Amino acid sequence: ALADRDLKGVRVLIRSNLNVPMTGDGDIPDATRLKELDPIIKFLLARKADIILLGHNGRLEDGKDSRKSLRRLLEYFQLRFHKVHVTFYEKSITGEGLQLKPEKLVIHELDEGGSIHILQNVRFADKFENGKAGRGERDAFGRGLAELTKGGILIVDAFGDIGSKGASIEDLPRHFKNMGGEVYAGPSMVKEFEKFGPVLEQGIDLIIFGGVKSDKIEPLVKIVDHTLSPDGRILLGSAPSAALGMGYSLLKNLVKDNLGRVLTAVDYSNSQNTFDIG
Repeated sequence: ALADRDLKGVRVLIRSNLNVPMTGDGDIPDATRLKELDPIIKFLLARKADIILLGHNGRLEDGKDSRKSLRRLLEYFQLRFHKVHVTFYEKSITGEGLQLKPEKLVIHELDEGGSIHILQNVRFADKFENGKAGRGERDAFGRGLAELTKGGILIVDAFGDIGSKGASIEDLPRHFKNMGGEVYAGPSMVKEFEKFGPVLEQGIDLIIFGGVKSDKIEPLVKIVDHTLSPDGRILLGSAPSAALGMGYSLLKNLVKDNLGRVLTAVDYSNSQNTFDIG
């Protein structure tokens, strides 16, 4: 859809998978997820677009904070795309929400070949990103992110995050469409869905599931409802089996609707066992 267009001066927000491992020194031992952005970034720079990268790293959950600044990504993208300006906005996203206005995005007059702009970890604004859907703070946060493009383009290219909750995943497409912007799936998303196509058509014979976070369980239930083959089976690892034993409603409904087809770990009665096959 964008192949024949000159995107010079057009701002394109890419919801990216930036959740890469980082050492205490800020090194990135595995940059696979960042390299997956190469095709879409090269495609957009070839059309002279101004690219805004948005994503998260780590999470705040149950009192544990594994969130990391995305500053380390600046050097990575500078080295990988050395012919264009790459800017990191340290204070763009904080605990007080989005702090960057559209007019503060640094677009150099000499950026003839486009530019790259990296926003801070979207989960630094946790109460906005993960606030209750439809509430004012969350809605304003998502709308503010969309406004950074001035009615431009959103590309969702974060397959690993697509089942997660949050304004930057769930709400951005709606805000872009309301502003007259455009929304597309990125090449890594398309690639993953193409792999799933034949599997979904034939039906899945075996689903192995580990983990108990609600944003992982809800998509699982939908996958089971729509794709599990008539003779298929579901294997639950120790963590979800323990949650089932403690009465987790989603899992209980999953078992009830698939009697005889859900197999739990033999040690699920031990709620302290956190071994996870997922």
